[in-house]
Parts: sequence; C-alpha cells; structure tokens
Amino acid sequence: MSGQPTPVWEILTVKADKVLRREKSQLDAVLHKQRDTQHRQHKLDNLLIEYSNRLNVILARPHNTLEAGSYRQFIVQLHNLRERTGEELLQIQEACNGAKQKVLVADQEKRKLARLAERAEEKLSQQRNIREIKDIDAQALIQFNLNSRMP
Repeated sequence: MSGQPTPVWEILTVKADKVLRREKSQLDAVLHKQRDTQHRQHKLDNLLIEYSNRLNVILARPHNTLEAGSYRQFIVQLHNLRERTGEELLQIQEACNGAKQKVLVADQEKRKLARLAERAEEKLSQQRNIREIKDIDAQALIQFNLNSRMP
C-alpha cells in the first residue's frame, strides 16, 4: 500500500461493480430458469402431439373404451401441465424484466460513479500540477534572488 487513503469514489465504484455483478448473476439465473421452462414446455407440446396422434390411431380402429379413456385422461393431464408451465413462463418473464431493469440501474450507477472518480482524479492531478508550478516558481524566485545578491 502507498500509505495514502483510498479515495471514496474508488471505493464506491468497487461497491457498485459488486452490485452489478450480483444483479447480472441473478439475471443469468432467471434466464436459465426461463430456458429450462421453455424446454419443458416444448417437451409437453411434443407429448401432446404424440399422444393425440396415438389416440386418433386407436379411435380409427375398433378399440377398447378403457384404453381410449386412459389416453384422454393422460392428454388432459398434459394440457394441465402445459397450462401451468405457461403461467410459470409468464411469472419468469416478469422476474426477467425486473432483473434486467436492476442490471440497467446498477450499470448506470457504476458508470456514474466511474465518471465521478475520473473527475476527482483529474481535479487531484490539476491540483498537483498547480502545486508543482508554484514550487518551481518559488524555486526560480529564490534562485533569482540568490543570483541577484551575488556581485
């Protein structure tokens, strides 16, 4: 460590970066859940098509009513699952929108703090330059005064 305290803007920028990473992580988790749910919904759609086709084949030939009833009952259960999956997707979409908004807010905060840290560093640099110029001028004046006293 250089012995100088860390400027507050750097600390706030680091904190904002941590918040941004956390929000991005939460967004990734929601997006992963959304992909999984969409995949599950796609599987249910395929099962519905498959079992509807099987039922149609059974109904096209002489069939046992118990067998056809079992297929119908299973198709109804698949429809119920499909409906619940659709509702879950809507909830996940809302959560996804909220997570995206939080990421945007965290990113804006981080950018704002980074700009403030940059401005503070520029101001500090300008102050150092002014101090150095004053020191150089003072040294030059001392040197001039010393040189003017000598015969």
